[in-house]
Amino acid sequence: MEVNDRLTTAPELLTQKPWSSGYIAIVLPPMKLDTGLLDTMVSPDSYVQQRRDSIPDRYLTAEKMPDLPATPLLDDV
Repeated sequence: MEVNDRLTTAPELLTQKPWSSGYIAIVLPPMKLDTGLLDTMVSPDSYVQQRRDSIPDRYLTAEKMPDLPATPLLDDV
């Protein structure tokens, strides 16, 4: 777990930038669980292919899903 020490000197970050530099802590799952989850994950395109029968046509699109960053972007950390 990582605690945001900047909140001790700038507590206003908690309300002004809660999704970036105002975070309280970062808690990661145990590495064993994390590795197990990664082994079972599929790409968005593969998921659509597997679930095509249960997804209403209005939600399907020919566009490829955008690639997401591996980690959330922080505006000023």
